[in-house]
Amino acid sequence: MMLRSHSLDSLLRFVETYGSSSVASTIRKYAGKIADIVDKLLTWADVPLKAIEDQITGGLNGIGVPYSTGKAVGYYIRLFVEWVLL
Repeated sequence: MMLRSHSLDSLLRFVETYGSSSVASTIRKYAGKIADIVDKLLTWADVPLKAIEDQITGGLNGIGVPYSTGKAVGYYIRLFVEWVLL
């Protein structure tokens, strides 16, 4: 799973480099919830990159994270998947 183990450190370094420390802090705080969302995405036969961003944004917003914050987290995780994992 992407957000479990050393991959979280890689993601956070990426976000701190290309995004912001604020977004990285939000990822740290909600890593478990984000991991649950990504786990669900892994059951899909095909996962469009935009779906990663949208599912994370909506999932975080659903637990009370402001939309703009969730959107930033979703965006940088999508970029991480696109630039680093693919």
